[in-house]
Amino acid sequence: MPTSNAHLLEAYATYQQRVETLLHLMASYGSEQLNRSPGPGQWSAIQVAHHLLLVEQLALRYVKKKLSFRPVLRKAGLREAANRWFLQLYLRTPLRFRAPDAVGEQHLPAFATLADTRQQWEEVREAWRNFLEEMPEELSDKAIFRHPRVGRLSWLGTFAFLKAHLERHRRQVFKALQRQR
Repeated sequence: MPTSNAHLLEAYATYQQRVETLLHLMASYGSEQLNRSPGPGQWSAIQVAHHLLLVEQLALRYVKKKLSFRPVLRKAGLREAANRWFLQLYLRTPLRFRAPDAVGEQHLPAFATLADTRQQWEEVREAWRNFLEEMPEELSDKAIFRHPRVGRLSWLGTFAFLKAHLERHRRQVFKALQRQR
């Protein structure tokens, strides 16, 4: 079945339901707990949430900029499917990886409220939704997003990456919060 903007909106909505679940679960903790680092050189739960938010924000910025040049994009195929599979496998490993500088510690807040974090995420969510609704249908099956570690992904691969990335860091959020009890 060919990919359409409706499929992309559905995939993005599924990812956003997971974001909402994470934010809802984090709401049972106070600001002090959410902002406390579990140890030296480790991100607080709210910093992890901001890292996820920043990745999503930069992914949107990347595809908008890429499309602003009106590039010739190839249709996503086996290569992008393999990239997606490898990236999901990579994100499921227990090994720690250094975050790329653009989404690293220097861009994370020292303190933030969950309400402000939620509001910023809602703005990104709205921007993605508007973008996908207005995007020309003929772009929906293209290899668009370039992940820094594995290369090009399809639109669905991009949302699969965001979901797998969220799941990886969801565990980190709760480990950070459990170490404080």
